[in-house]
Amino acid sequence: MARDLQRDAVARYELAVEIAQELRLKWEAEGRPTTTLGGATGRSTVEHPLLTLLLKWEKAASDLAKPARLARESEPGRKPVARVLSELPALKAVK
Repeated sequence: MARDLQRDAVARYELAVEIAQELRLKWEAEGRPTTTLGGATGRSTVEHPLLTLLLKWEKAASDLAKPARLARESEPGRKPVARVLSELPALKAVK
């Protein structure tokens, strides 16, 4: 059971990273927009939806990184923490 939870923690982190990376590619392909017209009238300036989603998924990945690292550390025969962290996918910061 504990190993299933550990694998789940790593899988959730990896999924969040994958989604964030896909969103970043789409956002960059659209020219990295920060705002768009929206709201009830469609004439208000609002945060671009891709940026909103990207930031949410990057935060999720960041929040899940520590549980994933701890799960990997507790597996028998696992590598030291520094090596585990270097193997996990990393996110680019929004510039």
